[in-house]
Formats: sequence, structure tokens, C-alpha cells
Amino acid sequence: MYTTSYPEGGTWVHGVSNGDVLSSYNHPSRKHRASIDNGWLQSTGCKNPKVNAGIFGKARMWQTDYAYYAFC
Repeated sequence: MYTTSYPEGGTWVHGVSNGDVLSSYNHPSRKHRASIDNGWLQSTGCKNPKVNAGIFGKARMWQTDYAYYAFC
């Protein structure tokens, strides 16, 4: 199951569920992006405020995958 948190005034859905790693971030007033690292670092482009930045990929077995968000 994914985790929802509210860092830095935005909404971030992230984690691993059903074999997928997800990072999805939305902020009401700042440009932002989301990234995952499942052995291959992948990132959305910068999104305008109030536009969701989301990316997902296959999770690795027996290894740790990572989800990130950042401001542009």
C-alpha cells in the first residue's frame, strides 16, 4: 500500500505496492517534480503548481527502491 504524506505544503503519494514503486507529488504554489530509483533513476519534468507530477515503475525483488520529490 502506498503512503500519503504532506511535506512542505504539498501532497506526496509514494512507496511500493503490488510490485510497483510510485512517487506522485503535487504542490499548490511551487513548481515541482517526482522521481523514482528502481535501479534506474527516472524523473518527471518540472510541473507547474497544482499539476500532479507522477511516475511509477516496476519494483525490484529483494532490493530497496526509492521515491523522491523536489522543487524546480
